[in-house]
Amino acid sequence: MTDPRDVLVVAEDLTKVFFSPFLRRRVEALRGVSFTVRKGSVTGFLGANGAGKTTTMKVLLGLLAPTSGRASLFGVPVPNRKARERIGFMPESPSFPPNQSAREVVAFAATIQGSKFVGRQTEKALTRSGLEVAAWDRPTASLSKGQGQRVGLAAAIVEEPELLILDEPMSGLDPIGRAEVRSLIASEHQKGCTVLFSTHVLSDAEDLCTHVCMIDQGRVVVDSPLEALLAGDHRGIRVHYASGPDDLFTNDEALDEGLLTAVVAGRLVREVTREKKCLQDVFTHYASHPVHS
Repeated sequence: MTDPRDVLVVAEDLTKVFFSPFLRRRVEALRGVSFTVRKGSVTGFLGANGAGKTTTMKVLLGLLAPTSGRASLFGVPVPNRKARERIGFMPESPSFPPNQSAREVVAFAATIQGSKFVGRQTEKALTRSGLEVAAWDRPTASLSKGQGQRVGLAAAIVEEPELLILDEPMSGLDPIGRAEVRSLIASEHQKGCTVLFSTHVLSDAEDLCTHVCMIDQGRVVVDSPLEALLAGDHRGIRVHYASGPDDLFTNDEALDEGLLTAVVAGRLVREVTREKKCLQDVFTHYASHPVHS
């Protein structure tokens, strides 16, 4: 039996309906979203742009009231100030007072969370976020989007939260920056922090997650441990030749026939590999909108 204390986030049949004056109709952003986040996990909340990821996160944080359904954090119904104090959050596109520096933004986040060592915690968080020291005291208005993402991350981790909720944390980052943020998330997890992050980049989730929740058009279509999700059949068996295009076979019988044909034709086989199933395969199967790998 699952200990209730091990379930940090619960979304239960969440719906959210907006009225669009421009379209002159109701828009269902969430259609019965239900999932949980267990203590010690890294849960990837995956979906295409517009699938409902940000809306769900805003409901979980008490920033947006659901039309129906319930949400709780640490066993307490949302919104709740005490529960919120145990969470670090970064929105998809963090914005800051333009004349404040990165150091001031993160120090303010530490202060309102009751830090006793604001200066030390601020510098530690900025260092771990990967923001270069030369940018710490520059106005945030002068920072690039990627640098702004790092400031948002630093503000989220400054008080070493129990639960970290990140909305598209790799957005706007170059490949090196994405790798650094992946490393930061992995480091937070190793320290015992539970992480829930949204993304539409499936390779990031595959590198980091212990659990995956996929949402499509406001509905959860997959909710599973990553290992179980990728277990089972392989994508196929790929034959690499010394020259010319590869062949991909679906099973061993087809492989045998293909290799015999190649040998008769005088083709030199360089390598035979079994390709594992990946998150892109899973998402393409379940969702109506393929996303980037």
